[in-house]
This record gives sequence, structure tokens and C-alpha cells, in this order.
Amino acid sequence: LTPLGFKILQAYDAKAALDVADNHIDLFLLDVSLPEMDGWMLAAKLKSIYPNTPIIMLSANAIEDHRQELASQLHSQYLTKPVRLANLLEKIGYALKLNWEYDNSIPIKTIHHNEDNTQLPSQHDLDELLSLAKIGYLNGVVEKLEVLSNTHGNSNFVKYLKSRSELCDLEGIIQAIKGLGKS
Repeated sequence: LTPLGFKILQAYDAKAALDVADNHIDLFLLDVSLPEMDGWMLAAKLKSIYPNTPIIMLSANAIEDHRQELASQLHSQYLTKPVRLANLLEKIGYALKLNWEYDNSIPIKTIHHNEDNTQLPSQHDLDELLSLAKIGYLNGVVEKLEVLSNTHGNSNFVKYLKSRSELCDLEGIIQAIKGLGKS
């Protein structure tokens, strides 16, 4: 979220979150599973102190969908993990009443099969990158592209993928890889 201009404050547990909340916070993004105090209890405390600040709850447990707290007014939005970036941005946009503007100024370059494929990453690397992008794991995509830059530094395709990652455009990365016709 930082590349999109958000200032991020992190807390490793509920006590730290309450301490951090002394700052002006526009949105709380809380994991349901926290040490000592669960996310629902933290959400209740935050809501009592900051009643107008939206809260997005995250859970890795699909069974959470049936908890009584989901019907409460403790949170604005709810997501299960793994969190896809597009879904998270949609929920953040809704909670903060944002209208997202997308920069699509960099055109997708179609790689033709008659180009020098030695500059392209291996099928294994492309599949891994595609998987990371599909689950919305931006940090994983950035890390993988950094590795690919070291081995394919002159590749226009890798440079393009990096430019998409800098814009948090995972869908653009997915489409570019699929456009190769290799995946």
C-alpha cells in the first residue's frame, strides 16, 4: 500500500495497535488472530474510541464467516486470506469512499515468438511469477522480479513487468505473461 501513497503504521499485537491508534488513523486493517487479545476484541475497543474510523477484518480461517461478530457493526469490511490485492483495494476504496485512478500509460508489449526468447525468463519462473500475481502477493512478485532482473537485466519484458509492479498492477503482470502464449 505504501507505493500507492498510504502511510502505514504497523503493530504486532492489540496493545501496540492501541498505542499506534493515538495517531490520526484513517483505516484499521486488523487480523482476527492476534496474540493475547483477538482482532474482534481489538475492533470493539477501537470502535468505542474511534467510532467513525472504518475497520477491515482479515482472517485465514474460512470458518470465521459464520462468527456472530460478522453481523456486528465492529467492522466495515471483511476479507479472508490469502488476500488478493485487487480485493483489498476494492474494500479500502469502499471503506474510505475513494475513487481509484489507474495509470495505464505503459502499453503492454506483445512478445512475438520470433523474438530472441533467450531474454525471457524460464517457463518455471513465469509460472511462479504468475502464481504470485494471481494470489495478490505483491511483495513476492517484487522479490521474484528482482531475482529475474539479476539474470535477465537486459530483457525489455522483465523491465516492463517491473514497471507494472511499481504501479501495483498485478493484473497487468498477469496479462503480460499470458500474452506470451507460454502460460
